[in-house]
Amino acid sequence: MDQYSNKQPGNDDTQHPQFTTRKVTPHKVHTSLFRRIVRTIPTSKAEYKEKKVPFFFLAITTIITALFIGWVTFTAYQYLTNFAITDLVQIFSAELSQDEKKRTNILLLGKGGGDHDGADLTDTIIIASLNHTKNSVSMFSLPRDLWVNIPGYGSSRINKIYENLKPKFGSDQALEILKEGVETISNTEIPYVIKINFQAFEDVVDTLGGIEVEVTKSIFDTEYPNQQETGYETFSIEAGTQVLDGMTALKYARSRHSTSDFDRASRQHQIIKAMKQKVSDLDLLSSPLTLKKLYEKFSEHVETNLTTTELITLARFGKNLQQDHIYSAVLKDQDIVQQGSFLYTPERSQYGGAFVLRPMGESFENIQKYISFVFDFPEYLKEKAGLQILNGTGEPGLAFKLGQNLLIYGFTLENYANADSKNYAKTSYYVHRPENTMMTEIVLKKMLPEAIKLKGDPPEGIDTNYDITIIAGKNLVLDEN
Repeated sequence: MDQYSNKQPGNDDTQHPQFTTRKVTPHKVHTSLFRRIVRTIPTSKAEYKEKKVPFFFLAITTIITALFIGWVTFTAYQYLTNFAITDLVQIFSAELSQDEKKRTNILLLGKGGGDHDGADLTDTIIIASLNHTKNSVSMFSLPRDLWVNIPGYGSSRINKIYENLKPKFGSDQALEILKEGVETISNTEIPYVIKINFQAFEDVVDTLGGIEVEVTKSIFDTEYPNQQETGYETFSIEAGTQVLDGMTALKYARSRHSTSDFDRASRQHQIIKAMKQKVSDLDLLSSPLTLKKLYEKFSEHVETNLTTTELITLARFGKNLQQDHIYSAVLKDQDIVQQGSFLYTPERSQYGGAFVLRPMGESFENIQKYISFVFDFPEYLKEKAGLQILNGTGEPGLAFKLGQNLLIYGFTLENYANADSKNYAKTSYYVHRPENTMMTEIVLKKMLPEAIKLKGDPPEGIDTNYDITIIAGKNLVLDEN
């Protein structure tokens, strides 16, 4: 029996939160002393003569009463003016589910929505991993054309799983099945899922007042999909710093015909970072009105298994998140070997003419390793430590093969050469700039567990202008991609 076979189609066991109303009894304030003082104050001339209250006592009593009222008023004013929305956030937030590494993983899905064909295709698929220890977020995108098999439910491109299963099982269970499929692919526990449609994306960006994005290269897409009779329109944007409204930001995130699906995934990460920056600039947790607007847009077009209190906790995490603690990675094919090139394109005839992507070696093992690096040690991606690889064996091209193997995991390769000898039995390495390569070395050790770190001055002939020098020995074991 596979991991999905115990599901009962059509059953919806979703537990909805129940809210109860209870009568709140206000606290009684003991005011007998105050009443006694007030009752000593005459309310008429006759009562004044009868009580014969000295004027000075009347004056003092009046002053004390005025001061007391003033103090109460001032205290209430101070409380109300200093009360922040963050006070409510602290009261009503709930802990997010965490794995053994103190991470909260969330599956982010983006779909078109509406009534047109393909409205339920989840063309955006991102695993967001919140690291509570490092106060960082790593985002990892899966391409929409990735071909996957979910035991018990069949095989298809990953963006069609939700669309295929929703009519039969309902939205909640279709999302759960897709989430479990992504967990299997990534070998990552994912307790939460957030599905958002394009309208919500536009509305949120517009509510924020637009976002600022650095467009790295110009885009001219003559086949951007629309709802007109032709089905297409032209979308173009120039390179440089641009302020995008909701509609333009959506087009920037979706456009793919003049670039690639992998570029689009990178732009989607860029958009998310820009939205996070704008939220921080606006200090939204101190703006109840803006929060209310965002919540209205959010709840109308978003589906999630996060509770309201968990969403508040998520907002708190985002408020304290620094922009340089956001990391991102995407999967790519191996047409051009580069970071994330773990996929290949099989013949279309095998898939009814459809364009699909499959993992190299027909296994997700190396992809899972890459994801673990991005989630556990994301800092190495920004260190960009320059590596020099020397061939210490008689096997031709070994240094280059090792370099290509490291390149797809995000290492920066700067030089290949032969070592001073072809008789290195063991793979070894020198770290020339330890202050700049802390996380890179950790990941490198995991990639090359057989490698030995050499200390002291390297032998003559090794160029120390690079951050790390690796000498490939005869015991080198390369990944099969």
